[in-house]
Amino acid sequence: MITVAAAFAASLGYFNIFLIFLIAFLGDIVGDFIWYIVGYFGRLAIINKYGRYFGASAERIEKLRKLLEKHSVKILLGIKISPVAPILGLIIVGNSHFPYKRFVKIVSLISIPKTMFFVLSGYFFGYSYTVIAKYISNGVYGLLIVLAVTFLVLFFYREIAKKIAKKLGD
Repeated sequence: MITVAAAFAASLGYFNIFLIFLIAFLGDIVGDFIWYIVGYFGRLAIINKYGRYFGASAERIEKLRKLLEKHSVKILLGIKISPVAPILGLIIVGNSHFPYKRFVKIVSLISIPKTMFFVLSGYFFGYSYTVIAKYISNGVYGLLIVLAVTFLVLFFYREIAKKIAKKLGD
């Protein structure tokens, strides 16, 4: 959400869009590296202590390790796009001593399009906002004109109605 908001501000000229992309990309992968390192050096102590809260049993962890050997890109993609799994999943990936260089390569290739999507979404929404804002501004002026005309019509209608009533009353 922060990436989209910053890209939105960049479309309005407040930030540099390339700097927003770089910061968002680094923000996405630095956390992944931290959790990988925690798993790599933490061994199973962290998973055994907190894994039960996320449904991580010893059998599931072993199953994930075997799948990671065969389908590393798919598993890391699933971990990265899942809203709940990244922390525990990346700790398990680190714990399985998955090759660091390969981890960096796969996570970077996943993070680049993901970050681009959010940056471009915010940027183009901001661009369309400026176009929409013009229409809204024109709509506000139109609404003011309609209200003024309505007020004048009602005012003159009442005045004419009073004159007609007065003449009919005489």
